[in-house]
Amino acid sequence: MHAESSSPFNRTLTLISLSLAILFVIGVLISGRMVFQHASQQPIGMSALPAPDAQTPECTQLLDSLPSTLDGHRRAELVDPAPEGAAAWGEFGQRAISLRCGVTPPAQFTALSDLQEIDGTDWLLVGDATPGSQMKTFYALNRAVVVALTYDQGGADTPPEEITSLLADMPTTTRSPQPAPLASLPRAAGSAASCRALLAHLPETLGTDGVYTREELKESGHTDTGLHPESDAVWTAPGLEPVVLRCGTELPASYQPGVELHQVNDIPWFEDTELAPGSTASTWYALGRDATVAVSMPQEAAASVSVDLGAAISQHTKKTSD
Repeated sequence: MHAESSSPFNRTLTLISLSLAILFVIGVLISGRMVFQHASQQPIGMSALPAPDAQTPECTQLLDSLPSTLDGHRRAELVDPAPEGAAAWGEFGQRAISLRCGVTPPAQFTALSDLQEIDGTDWLLVGDATPGSQMKTFYALNRAVVVALTYDQGGADTPPEEITSLLADMPTTTRSPQPAPLASLPRAAGSAASCRALLAHLPETLGTDGVYTREELKESGHTDTGLHPESDAVWTAPGLEPVVLRCGTELPASYQPGVELHQVNDIPWFEDTELAPGSTASTWYALGRDATVAVSMPQEAAASVSVDLGAAISQHTKKTSD
């Protein structure tokens, strides 16, 4: 018997088929990579926000100097019309980090703000109050222009060195913070005794998991905020608006017969819902006690803080007759 051998013609066809198959696979891989790269480099949309200094030379120079990558994300093109003074880093049309130059200082910049100094720049961390959100924004507040750096999905606790180093040579300036919450509320006479008892027994921490910590107020006032330990108390938390209490004040003009009240345990609360632009804090008034107590608290913390403070108010102030 003789073994059958493939003809040269069949071998040639086989080699051609294999070559075509390999070329097809390579073509698919190259096309897929090109499609992936194209999709990953889609422009990112950013809305317009007030940025009165966005067209200054400082902002122009800063945007021209921004890194091509930041925390592993590529700098992306912006969807037209792109806001002035803005830049973004991300992939697939999804923003991971954004920068805005020349914006206005945030409402959270108050006399109580805890600023972090890095390379000569004072930064303020502001967290997003939306439930479930991890967004955080760092504001540079003592440079010629205000710069806001936002992480959409959390991130580091400090702004990256690639950004802080760019601001180190920018001219500095001094900006005045907003007054502390409740600093302008009047102090009513006749409630000193009740207020002393209440202020001596307020909790050291507030909110879920005790995220807010009570701050010590100096006898001469707290860094010229208009707050005083005989009538006021302050609790702060990183990235969040503070909780501020004033004991012995007056009810606001917005408190009228028939207004909606919030009953929390045995304390009825009236919420004055007038908010500062960009702020989520409103002022709540504990009613029916021998000392009128006002509390400025962020809306996302109100449910737990009103319980914590309400218990102390109920125990250490006297209920008035209905």
